[in-house]
Amino acid sequence: MSADLGWVETPTSLANLLADAAQCAPLCRVLDPSAGRGALVQAALARGSLVTAVELDAGRAAHLRATTDPATVRVFEEDFLALHPDDLPSHHIVLMSPPFRTHDRAHADLAHVAHATRFLAPYGRLVAIMHARLLDPVAALDVMHFHAALAFLGARVQRLPVDAFHEAGGTAPCVLVTLDWTLAEPFESLWRPDEH
Repeated sequence: MSADLGWVETPTSLANLLADAAQCAPLCRVLDPSAGRGALVQAALARGSLVTAVELDAGRAAHLRATTDPATVRVFEEDFLALHPDDLPSHHIVLMSPPFRTHDRAHADLAHVAHATRFLAPYGRLVAIMHARLLDPVAALDVMHFHAALAFLGARVQRLPVDAFHEAGGTAPCVLVTLDWTLAEPFESLWRPDEH
């Protein structure tokens, strides 16, 4: 795992699994809020989707700009958690592999996924890789509350193979979360990171 903000590149096989689970299709608007070097971006593009890629790291954002066509990919070098839904159009799909932790958040993936629901169009779909602590029956209270909110919304949570990130040097156990968005209110109406 890379030391910089816990970043690990999503392996191509896993990126394709996410894009298939999300049902990326031609002309769908897809958001990748933690784009890294673009594995999920490329998987969405291969299915004809139009992508908005948000990446905090300047070097990785520059790589995205250099390796994609601005006609099909808009790159924002921003902190995703600082973006407001008015900053971007709504998206049919959110594909994400957020950081599991950052220098200031132990459970950064929870905050990223909750925030990402604010950028979904009605009846959009979010597909995310998250830390498997989400299924731990003795997890921290904020994790258990987050899992309860996902269950209330009918999200599907499935364990990924133990070696899912092995080729990229990652060792954390992971799950795949699929959420079909039907609420008018954001996920934060059910769970707020600053309250746990």
